[in-house]
Amino acid sequence: HENGVPVERPSFGGEERVAFPEPYGEQEVHLVPHPEPVTLPRYVDAANVVFKVGYTPEETRRIRVLLELGLESDEPFEVDGVAISPRRFAAAYVGRRGIGPSERTANVKQVRVDGVRAGSPVGLVYDFAVEEVGRSASSRITGTVAAIAADRVARGGRAGVHPPEGAFDPREFLGELERRGLHVTERASSR
Repeated sequence: HENGVPVERPSFGGEERVAFPEPYGEQEVHLVPHPEPVTLPRYVDAANVVFKVGYTPEETRRIRVLLELGLESDEPFEVDGVAISPRRFAAAYVGRRGIGPSERTANVKQVRVDGVRAGSPVGLVYDFAVEEVGRSASSRITGTVAAIAADRVARGGRAGVHPPEGAFDPREFLGELERRGLHVTERASSR
């Protein structure tokens, strides 16, 4: 979403380096398809919404190879008379690997917000990190967010299918994450 208009950009483009809190430090991040650039402008007055993801250098190298081989395509091809899209094949095959019992995973997020408050420019940065050993840090986040959402709806929240920004008060939601040991920090931005 750029200048108030939805735009489609190539996956893994728009590279930049972002400084995350220690121990993660500076990481390379890339554009990926994700719903926030579509859903956020429906509920928040935001001219620009960009979603990028970073991976370890080894994982970035592997993803680049998959992209170079065309495995992001949805255009089916046939193998022994069975049609399958390269993207579906790659997701199914790579996903089989799983996470080893002593393998460390991390999901580190950063949201940067630039805007105007009381007539003056303001920038805020929200940092969030989850680490797990032997299981997916991303799954912990996804499961916790889904559990909070289900609880909020069960207690009289907005029923139906809505993105979080359209269904919940953000401060209350962050408080629920905090109660479950998932900490989001806020700081002023130097931008």
